Amino acid sequence: MFDISKVDQIPVALTRVVPVYPASLRKAKVEGTVIAGFVLDELGKVGDLQVVSSTDHGFEQATLDALGQWTFSPGLKDGRPVKVRMSVPIVFSLNGEKPGN
Repeated sequence: MFDISKVDQIPVALTRVVPVYPASLRKAKVEGTVIAGFVLDELGKVGDLQVVSSTDHGFEQATLDALGQWTFSPGLKDGRPVKVRMSVPIVFSLNGEKPGN
């Protein structure tokens, strides 16, 4: 398994599922960010998903549910697909921006 900084070609998101903004947090006008870490396999599938940090625990499950459906092009090392450990920030904003942007 490789850290994202050690691959020759970094994975690119092909399919992104936007997390559902939790209704209770939207109603309370709470915004936040979740940093999720995961392992991307040689086929570009997300696994071993976990929350690295979050500004509100209420956003975590929505983030994990959505990221589990994302697909990527695989990371490449020496021309071969490899497992890559990576993380992404998911931003929940009320200003019209969708989570995940």
